[in-house]
Amino acid sequence: MAYSRSNSTRSYSSCEQPTSEISSSSESSSQASESDHPLTRLAQTSVRQIFPQEDCTIDKFFEKHRRALLENRSRNQFLAFKDVPPSVVKRLSSSSSSKFVRCFYNTVTSVLITKTMPLGAHEAAIRYFDILVLRELQTMQLDEEVEYLGSKKVTAGAWTKEADSSWRPMTENKMTLILEVGNSESANHLKTLTHAWLESADAQIGFTISIDQNVPRIEIKRWELVPHLPSITSRAAPTSIAAATSAITVAKVGDTTTVIPGLGGLPYFVIPFRKVFNRGPQNTVERDLVLPEHGLKILAERVWKQQAEDAESL
Repeated sequence: MAYSRSNSTRSYSSCEQPTSEISSSSESSSQASESDHPLTRLAQTSVRQIFPQEDCTIDKFFEKHRRALLENRSRNQFLAFKDVPPSVVKRLSSSSSSKFVRCFYNTVTSVLITKTMPLGAHEAAIRYFDILVLRELQTMQLDEEVEYLGSKKVTAGAWTKEADSSWRPMTENKMTLILEVGNSESANHLKTLTHAWLESADAQIGFTISIDQNVPRIEIKRWELVPHLPSITSRAAPTSIAAATSAITVAKVGDTTTVIPGLGGLPYFVIPFRKVFNRGPQNTVERDLVLPEHGLKILAERVWKQQAEDAESL
């Protein structure tokens, strides 16, 4: 079934695939603080669904969605469900779909947001990003001081959430570095997720990787908290918001993989040491982490190789 864009707010049967992207203010919490939460905004801009009950198993539903993404019959990775009890979320977390579905759940409003990973290219991006980070840690002999958490579930207030990849110092309870990966059409959703991670102090630095489904092109961004000053007429106190502080596009130009610097002007990424370890360097070996230009090229090429293999398998 082909997917079409519409402003309709209709619901769908549990086995039917989504056909429209909606924004519904009625789904937000009555409390102002909850309605302003990045994940509440994400739910409002995700495709609304009825969670699978009797006529379709959870695994069948999400496998169908994953196949639609792989076959380019859908570009909507994010789905939103309302009135989902915790027991059902637990079922999803223990199902076979959990290996390619990330969950964001509000225990107060019972709103569930899912991000379906079509595997292949997305997994390749996650794996090689982790390799680049690990190489830097090993170079500084700090790999045993950082814990790799993968998509470990985190609870912050009423929300539970899962990143695609995450890291933290062995001495800390909170993550300091997270990664979110999606297709290029999900770029705004990935941006909202970084707001949810950084602005709730559940991470100090975030990366997003947006993968183009049509041409060999990926966009990588680094996100950090930056000062935010309210308007002159506002009485609100200054605060911090998540913002992209560096961006790079990697594209195939002819037969050549090319790194194109964007925001920040550098062909590589720097990850501040202090934001990963919550301390400063203590010797001459310890320094900021660098994700080098050649490493970003390899990451992109592995993504494109997997995309080609995925296409052949359909």
